[in-house]
Amino acid sequence: GGEIQLTDAISSLMHVEQVDAYYMKGKSHDCGSKLGYMKANVEFALRHPELGEEFKQFLASMNG
Repeated sequence: GGEIQLTDAISSLMHVEQVDAYYMKGKSHDCGSKLGYMKANVEFALRHPELGEEFKQFLASMNG
């Protein structure tokens, strides 16, 4: 759809200068879609040390 992708930008940059990579451990999220963005935010909120439990209770209250 005419979007500029990060991989395209990295590929172009490689022709001009050295590009370094870092292998990241952990979970990644696809925030390229609205649903993926929402899922990432919910998962992050649930893991939040101060607000996670309260957010979990909020989600549970929406189910009933």
